[in-house]
Amino acid sequence: MKQTMTIREFLKEQSFKIAFNLTMIILFLLKYIGGIEKGVKFLVICVLIFLTWWLIINTLILKLDLFKDVLEEKSKRKYMQLINWSTCILVLITSFLGFMYG
Repeated sequence: MKQTMTIREFLKEQSFKIAFNLTMIILFLLKYIGGIEKGVKFLVICVLIFLTWWLIINTLILKLDLFKDVLEEKSKRKYMQLINWSTCILVLITSFLGFMYG
């Protein structure tokens, strides 16, 4: 029996894949030009780039109203709040790491 995906599951999966692919492209370019060395900094940069792309993609999905048939208005607001809080936390972490390593 074949399982079908809902639109919501499909968009979540695709946003994750797109964010992952963009992260890998950016990291490849940074390694190619010599901007990143191995170690903890590399892992931190990987995670921050991935989270940034994931937040941007999910924000665009909500702004373009691709969840219109899947999410109710109340769920959209909660999802947008989650993205906004995640963005704030990501900015704080990036600022903190910038002061530590900068």
